[in-house]
Amino acid sequence: MTTNNQTSIASLAKKRRTYSAEFKQ
Repeated sequence: MTTNNQTSIASLAKKRRTYSAEFKQ
């Protein structure tokens, strides 16, 4: 459960980072 949660957070952070970069451009 903990591992799954951490992976979910990492995936979310990665998506947010990519979205932020695209939005800035």
